Amino acid sequence: MKMKAVLFASTVTFSDQSLNLDEDVADMLVATLFLLYPDMLRFCASSPFVVKTREDMVARSIGQSEVLAWSSTIRREFFTLTTQTGLASC
Repeated sequence: MKMKAVLFASTVTFSDQSLNLDEDVADMLVATLFLLYPDMLRFCASSPFVVKTREDMVARSIGQSEVLAWSSTIRREFFTLTTQTGLASC
């Protein structure tokens, strides 16, 4: 993911590999950010979260439509998974 390189650049470049953020954790954090982006965009488009995300999108030439598509895909997959495993009824 292009955004992961920007968002977590300072946490994956240590020479001591044990200090670096685990790739799976970074993937999950980026997925969570993408999942929440449309909601945050509606609630407060000037929030630091939205502003930083937009800056990072520009840095990597990622369009807002691409992030919104990822958000929709992640949301659909997550809710399909929770429905199949019964977690949604909790």
